[in-house]
Amino acid sequence: MEPVELQQGATAALIIFQVIGLALFGTFIASFWKLFSKAGVPAWHSIVPILNVVQLARIAGKSGWFALLLMIPVVSIVAGAILYMSLAKSFGKTGGFGIGLLLLPIPFLPMLAFGDAKYVGTQGVQVNNGQGVMNGSPNLSVAGQGQVQGQQNPQENRKAA
Repeated sequence: MEPVELQQGATAALIIFQVIGLALFGTFIASFWKLFSKAGVPAWHSIVPILNVVQLARIAGKSGWFALLLMIPVVSIVAGAILYMSLAKSFGKTGGFGIGLLLLPIPFLPMLAFGDAKYVGTQGVQVNNGQGVMNGSPNLSVAGQGQVQGQQNPQENRKAA
């Protein structure tokens, strides 16, 4: 083979890899955008570096500080596994689905994002403000107008006592 033919083949391979990489990147962006909107978090948070990891931790029921664990080598492997397992449970899926998210995120993230999974929070209850949409951050503390189905309003409990 001549050097020109090798260069052309390498260039074609590079272009193919770039197209595949952009397609995967687009899949991740679209999936996280949809997951954030399902959880009641502004979807644009999914494309802001660091903020997206903090919000993902909150959606999964972890503290925003949990995102720091994802920046420590070796610890990040365990923290990532915990985060994906919690994320699956926050959308009403089983631990097996969480393992799928960890090992095969390409098919499982779009399944979670674009499938029929609903954000149920960390307690396994549907978060609702009376309009079917959650307001504020996705933690289950009853703040603002957000209510957790199956629980009474804390102010009603005080009145009853």
